[in-house]
Amino acid sequence: MKPDQLTTFAKAVVVAQRFALSIITISVVGCVHDTRPDSGRVVATNLPVVKIEKTDQNGDGNIDITEFNTRLETLFESRDSDRDGLVSMDDLPKVNTDAYQAADLDGDSKLTEKEYRILRQMDFRRVDTDNDEILVPHEILSW
Repeated sequence: MKPDQLTTFAKAVVVAQRFALSIITISVVGCVHDTRPDSGRVVATNLPVVKIEKTDQNGDGNIDITEFNTRLETLFESRDSDRDGLVSMDDLPKVNTDAYQAADLDGDSKLTEKEYRILRQMDFRRVDTDNDEILVPHEILSW
């Protein structure tokens, strides 16, 4: 290979590595297709792609209320770090304090599974801007 060909090849390898790294980053961070009219974008979200895929059981790119409620069954157990059947604010590091307190029906500063469902359904309703009980990609982006 001539020196100028080697330089071109080396540049192509660097570009390929950067592209591969960007794909890995999107896979870890998560991405969804933005379905707003004329968008055609794929946008990174703060939700890991694994959470989106586990919740979107039918693979349509949306999360409906049934899929969301099904996923809540396993999420409560994973959040209950000390396995006492209750979730505290410490178990939910990014929770909105006002929403947490509103969901804590008995005021004991810990959430039962029922109260946890209320909290997460409040989150769902907050981002479901058209109130159709289906989170489409642009609504998921606002989570």
